[in-house]
Amino acid sequence: MCRGGRSHPEQGQHDHDTDIERLMPFATQAGEALVRASDVERLKDSSEQHAVEKEWLFWMINGFADPVVLTDADNENHHRKRTRRVAVQSQSGRQ
Repeated sequence: MCRGGRSHPEQGQHDHDTDIERLMPFATQAGEALVRASDVERLKDSSEQHAVEKEWLFWMINGFADPVVLTDADNENHHRKRTRRVAVQSQSGRQ
């Protein structure tokens, strides 16, 4: 120690570095937890959006008495089986 109860500047820097080293694992854990929380929130939002779109499509298809054929941008029918099932339910009056 120096006169007046003060420590050497080098000692203060050493203590500061030691404190940082001790805190780094906690900072790393906190960062990982924040990333996971962000991922969970993004997945939740994505799942909710998917559910809304799925329900919208369900009501759109079942809102017609005639069979509905769904196609992609290339006019390819990828929902043939589902369309038939919806059409059969529609014709029989079931929902």
